[in-house]
Amino acid sequence: NATVALESVTLTIDRPCIFGVVGPDGAGKTTLLRILVGLLDFTAESATVLGYALDSHARAIKERLGYVPQTFSLYPDLSVYHNLEFFADVHGIPRRIFLQRSAELLAIAQLDKFTTFLASSLSGGMKQKLSLICALLHQPQVLILDEPNNGVDLIARGEMWAILQQLQDVTVVMSTGYLDEAERCDAVAYLYRGRIRTQGSPKEI
Repeated sequence: NATVALESVTLTIDRPCIFGVVGPDGAGKTTLLRILVGLLDFTAESATVLGYALDSHARAIKERLGYVPQTFSLYPDLSVYHNLEFFADVHGIPRRIFLQRSAELLAIAQLDKFTTFLASSLSGGMKQKLSLICALLHQPQVLILDEPNNGVDLIARGEMWAILQQLQDVTVVMSTGYLDEAERCDAVAYLYRGRIRTQGSPKEI
């Protein structure tokens, strides 16, 4: 029998905000986020991101979207700075804008003293912060984070939240298994066995 990863999901996310997708392992959180990013095929009556249909305008969405997957996906043998340079090239960011934007993001992430370090030499929390600022380099309107703080210590989690809360005019959609993180979100959806069981503000839920 085919496994249905998500079923009857109806979800509207107002922007800008921090929206949490909460649920246990296997609930369908990663599947949902990968669909939003355009990495998985799906069947649905309609699915739009920033007003663009996911099934026909994936390219337009990707240009306006930043994505940090669960696993570290940067280049371990490149330095912090060269990873940023690579993503700037991918997005066609002009050199002048890259220099300004990378300096701002490195300072916000407190990685400005580690630019020559290889990505592989960073701690788990620092790797996550580097992934985050690489995803923010092209100034996306939507930022998708798949369990960004899974396995990192409390201090690193606090630093990640400090960065997220500085973002303005960006819609952040993040999955998490931590209820204390869900409480920091503006709105949350609780996903269980492929269905959204409830959604609203943390206080309401």
